[in-house]
Amino acid sequence: MNGMRSNPSGRYRPICPMCGRRLEANRDALTIVFMGQEYRFCSQQCQEHFARMPERHIVQLAHEPSGCLGYPCPYDGLPR
Repeated sequence: MNGMRSNPSGRYRPICPMCGRRLEANRDALTIVFMGQEYRFCSQQCQEHFARMPERHIVQLAHEPSGCLGYPCPYDGLPR
């Protein structure tokens, strides 16, 4: 699974690797499976951006401790 972030309950929730928005673990999400790894996204825009250059984004993610690349979220202004 892609990046995870702890919440106050101590449980981990997946995050969108492009913008860092927390994803609900029990809800359907847009996904891409690349080289056997599943990546989940908060929006079609984040999914499409990742899909254009997955190799580049995976290398960047490997060096990003936050688990996300910090791209602008299409849902900015909504709670993360």
